[in-house]
Amino acid sequence: MERVGRYRLLWRLGAGGMGDVHRARAYGAEGVVKDLCIKRIRSERLTRRSAVARFVEEARMWAGLHHANIVSVFDFGRSEDGYYLAMEWVDGVSAAAIVSDIPLPADVAAHVGAEIARALEYAHGLAPPLVHRDVKPENVLVSRGGDVKLTDFGVAALAGSSTGAAGTPGYMAPEQLEGVADIRSDIWALGVVLKELASGDRLGHVEDEELCVIAEALTAADPAARPGSASDVANRLEAYVARARAAGSRSPREQLAERALAFALDTQPI
Repeated sequence: MERVGRYRLLWRLGAGGMGDVHRARAYGAEGVVKDLCIKRIRSERLTRRSAVARFVEEARMWAGLHHANIVSVFDFGRSEDGYYLAMEWVDGVSAAAIVSDIPLPADVAAHVGAEIARALEYAHGLAPPLVHRDVKPENVLVSRGGDVKLTDFGVAALAGSSTGAAGTPGYMAPEQLEGVADIRSDIWALGVVLKELASGDRLGHVEDEELCVIAEALTAADPAARPGSASDVANRLEAYVARARAAGSRSPREQLAERALAFALDTQPI
């Protein structure tokens, strides 16, 4: 098994524009073992100063984030092969996998949306505010216990900065396509994700009328017409979930846990 710093790589989980992500293991004293993820910059990018600087900046911003709905960064280092990030291992699946065959019930989709909104509330509340800029189902992880965590701050930027258009087409707000980093761009992306979770399609129609109204408000073309903060979004979605529970709906966390088990991550090397 290959080593990166003090970690052993078990297998590759996937690849992004900046680097590869591996499941890894750290071995401590007295046989203590901890599973985690390692993200390392691709070797072909090491010769590009801008790419290395971006990876270092990602580590600097992400390592300072501490929230229950955000994947934690434990370590940042440099090995013979270049820089790497050591991150929390979430034993589960991405939201994209969960809805690959069947969309989520409206109240469960609302619950996931509320959890993402709480993560964004935290990031947007920093000084200065941090904009994720790549909120999408692939970057939302659901554990086997039903936890929801936002990951991948690879293109995050400080609010108000002009760093060029960055993100994933289809989840980028109109102003983001013009290179503007604004917290309301994350709210737009959250609205698109909410539609996809509830309908199974990014451009799909949300059947539940109340949830449809919320999603449409999040994806208003005019940023000023969207909710003013991620906190407002979370409050509205949590109130929706509370009404569903009062009407007899099962715990959305339990339903998520069941779905995560059904769509467990493929544990074979890739």
